[in-house]
Amino acid sequence: MLDEKGFDAYADEYDRDVQISDEENRYPFAGYADVQNTILQMISRKPFSRVLDIGFGTGTLTAALYEKGHEIYGQDFSSRMIELASARMPKAHLYKGDFSKGLVEGLLDRKYDFIIATYSLHHLSDEEKPILIRKLLEQLAEGGSLLIGDIAFRDREALEACQEAVGDEWDEEEHYFVADEMKKLFEDLVFIPKSHCSGVIILKNGRKRDGSLLNKSRLRECSYSPGYGDMRGEIHSEVLKKNEEGNWQIVCHDRESLNRPTLITTYDVSEEALADFEAFLEEKDIRSLADREDSAFFLYDYSPWSYLFFFEKTEEGRPVLERYQIMQYKEYSDDDRKLLEELRQRFMDLRDEKISEGEEKDDSGRPAFLRRD
Repeated sequence: MLDEKGFDAYADEYDRDVQISDEENRYPFAGYADVQNTILQMISRKPFSRVLDIGFGTGTLTAALYEKGHEIYGQDFSSRMIELASARMPKAHLYKGDFSKGLVEGLLDRKYDFIIATYSLHHLSDEEKPILIRKLLEQLAEGGSLLIGDIAFRDREALEACQEAVGDEWDEEEHYFVADEMKKLFEDLVFIPKSHCSGVIILKNGRKRDGSLLNKSRLRECSYSPGYGDMRGEIHSEVLKKNEEGNWQIVCHDRESLNRPTLITTYDVSEEALADFEAFLEEKDIRSLADREDSAFFLYDYSPWSYLFFFEKTEEGRPVLERYQIMQYKEYSDDDRKLLEELRQRFMDLRDEKISEGEEKDDSGRPAFLRRD
């Protein structure tokens, strides 16, 4: 690992080397721009937020946030990096300090809406990372998020495959994130892969201002219906849920008309695919689409297309379901519509191996919005 003098010497070449590695899609910076853009978009949803950047380097990401009016704080141990970043952000609050020893005193007396660390924490050992992460989570404001963009892998197998592929270029002095191993320490961790060797890790503050636990919600069911324009009793629906054994599945119901049997087809959903889907819902803030205003244009179809999400949280020790419906005839922007197209593709991609296919005449096991009870 480079020391302070090493990073000072490397500072002027850093952005150029990163760009070349990213453009050539090679280790270690493949996906770098996508990582930065993902974090930028997530923070941009909360205007004028307070952001702390750990190991901000030349300030590439924080400068973009600074220009959008966010209040920027940062810590880095390279004097040259701080000099370059300060030129980009003259009113930012930038401190010199080794983050492996924690935050400097000037950063500890406030809470942050977002704490970000891009391509910096891989300089910590696997033992040091969770210690610092827990300290950073304590500095988040209520509902705040810790966003880590770095060289990262879903599992140890993916890391070893990358190491074998790059050979002598592999940096033995750096310690990269392995998402499924970190998830054992931080249960609510969300990992969004961005290339074969990069990704974004999301962790949220789990406490309110008074120190009590926040209610965390997890996906429990998602249903989709494409909608129909007649009264023949035609049905097509897809529901993502856990079966009695606790395994995720997609159950499809198809019926051509009334008094015809319903064809039920069940597909397996892998834990990896489900994790990617949950990460997508989190990254794109899909739940916010349920808040769109009704459209003035309404055809009074028998059944508009719709998604129905159920998320579970705990209130007073009891599980409570939160319901979000995204449906036709809402005022969606062009960006919303692109996002809905991506949602549809992501939902379809969840299907793995077909488990069973058969007919039923009743509506048992149907998604919540189609049940008669």
